[in-house]
Amino acid sequence: MAQMESWEAANEFGIPAISWADYDARKRSDDLYICCIANIFDALRIAEDKTRLLELDALAKTLVIYSRSAAAKYLSGVERTLNQLYSAALYYLADRPATAHFLARTLKLEGEPLEEELFLRDFLAHDLGRESPLTVELNAFMQTGDAERLTQLTANLAARVKAGLIDDPRKFIAASLATYAARRFAQTNVWKNLQQYGSSADPELWRPFFFNTRSFPMWELLPSQITALASGLLNPDTAAVSLQMPTSAGKTSLCELLIFDEVKGRGRRVLFLVPFRALAAEIAAGMSGRLAAAGIEIIASYGGNLPTRSETATLETASVLIVTPEKFTALTQVVPDLDQQFQTVICDEGHLIDDDSRGLPYELLLTKLRSPAGELKRKMVFMSAILPNVADIHAWLGGSAKTLARSDYKPVETDYAFLKADPGDRWMLDVNPIYAQPRRYFLKDFLTADDFRFINPVTGRSKLVGSWNSIGSLTCASALRARRNGAVAVFTTTRGNQGVGGLARKFLEFCDSGVAVAENAPPLSAQAPLVQEYAAFVLGPEFILSRLLAHGIGFHHGGLPQEIRRTMEESIATGAITVLLCTNTLAEGVNLPIRTLVVHTFKRFDDATKTMRPIQARSIKNIIGRVGRAGKETRGRIVFANEGDRALVISVLKEVGLEPALGRLYRLIARIEEHFRQRQIKLTNEILEHQHPWFLGLASKEWTPIQAALMSFGCCCIS
Repeated sequence: MAQMESWEAANEFGIPAISWADYDARKRSDDLYICCIANIFDALRIAEDKTRLLELDALAKTLVIYSRSAAAKYLSGVERTLNQLYSAALYYLADRPATAHFLARTLKLEGEPLEEELFLRDFLAHDLGRESPLTVELNAFMQTGDAERLTQLTANLAARVKAGLIDDPRKFIAASLATYAARRFAQTNVWKNLQQYGSSADPELWRPFFFNTRSFPMWELLPSQITALASGLLNPDTAAVSLQMPTSAGKTSLCELLIFDEVKGRGRRVLFLVPFRALAAEIAAGMSGRLAAAGIEIIASYGGNLPTRSETATLETASVLIVTPEKFTALTQVVPDLDQQFQTVICDEGHLIDDDSRGLPYELLLTKLRSPAGELKRKMVFMSAILPNVADIHAWLGGSAKTLARSDYKPVETDYAFLKADPGDRWMLDVNPIYAQPRRYFLKDFLTADDFRFINPVTGRSKLVGSWNSIGSLTCASALRARRNGAVAVFTTTRGNQGVGGLARKFLEFCDSGVAVAENAPPLSAQAPLVQEYAAFVLGPEFILSRLLAHGIGFHHGGLPQEIRRTMEESIATGAITVLLCTNTLAEGVNLPIRTLVVHTFKRFDDATKTMRPIQARSIKNIIGRVGRAGKETRGRIVFANEGDRALVISVLKEVGLEPALGRLYRLIARIEEHFRQRQIKLTNEILEHQHPWFLGLASKEWTPIQAALMSFGCCCIS
């Protein structure tokens, strides 16, 4: 199985057959397939949950290679669509329903499929269109939430298992997988979890949200989402809930669920705070259509510092406001008591309260919102994927241990591959070194010196490109090799010559000279010429970005105009470019449809020490957690081009040394408190009253967020 993983990757990356011709997996693929099918039911009978899920996941990953991989063309004797159905079912039973849905939704079973196979496909694809007894029974349950309907469906499937056991192996396999799936669904479906954890499970209330034309039906919840509900997310008596779960673990759809419950179920208004403009735009675009179809009005306000007349007008009617902290503060200057109009506050990317540029406004606003005046009972929902001290912030917001939801569930698996030098000017990939086989494997000849050769147009001879074995060259070559499998992001820490600028010139040199690794570029979408024309108009035709776009490569950093950055984000999503260079302005914000991330380095020059120092470990965790989007791919992949970063990355993967987020204001207060403690100063109202007038202004009513912060951290007493 480890060889099969390596062989699949070798084919995806276009590595020559001579490098994998001796794989036993290739020679004995029939034996491996039969063995995997035979082991399905042994795996399903494993009692221990974690072991069973790992076994099922490994079987699903191996089987899918026979249907959906670059290596599949070398495999014969397998009915591909039926095998893909089995793989999808195993992914579902391995707690990866998003991957199962991705594999099933475009699947058209060939030949004369059995009724049980069709139903299994319908179930995994969330398709209730067929008029068959099994699908009709499932539809009846989904429309009403009547658990008896699901019980009857499961019993019907179990009877078909017995019938298939007698004389029809295909019927037995499909009905068995469907039965196990129905039993899992009995615990994960939305109705069961609303009845157990929600404020209301009325089908009349929820049906417009679960079934509308703007989204696929929300049938069930991911393990991470169930953890959040169990922690009181939909409980009307909960004052604060904090969610710590990986990127792509279902936070957005969970927020939609919460918003619908708060607005339609409880008649409350929701404030959705997002620290990045780009992320605010993405969330607004994703949510607006689905929630609007369910009858909820949303306004998004994140551009500029001054509110427009239309923004202030629509604030009166909108049930949900998606906004950056800075823009919300500006809106409060125009709309009196705006903060009192929202009974529920969602704080996304909460770890950025510690950010040098965005942290203070975010922290001040949360300080104000966490302590509302009057009778307003506000619910605070704090979300972050990476904070090791989330419990401290959760307690500060008023939460209890029961309302802190922690989950490490990730719906799509990510492979972590380290570029490693081999003798003879070759580089291999060491994939998943922190795991055991079959998840860990080695991919030889990922890059060789021949990949950096080009034909000199003057002499007609083969020649190596300049600095061909530098970290920058290896980074660019890795991205060019990976782009044949889908969109690639290249992360680096700076925008100058040691970062985006230097890599952009290296990409251009590779493409213009025609090095071997730059050949066979994937086709670009029909929007590509328009993007190239727009960049040339705004930046000039000789600007390096304008020239790179002709090769399907773009870059994104804070020094570019806002509209160019937005164009780059849209271009990687539409296929107008296939490779996007970026710094943390993009990597920590917008969720892009990235299949592969190539990391140039996680280090940057530190002016204070005059040395190269790594960025924060928690930022690294956030960046690498954004690869592999649920429902878009079966897996994600990260290639670390700099061997010097290996120890740092492995420590982050093991969650060692992640920095806590204390907040800019918190750190200021801590320093003041330490100053007073060292000098044995006891701060009293009498001392304050004798201070300079400008200092007294800090304690006035106009500075209530700071006043509240001082009081909450217990460093002084201000009346």
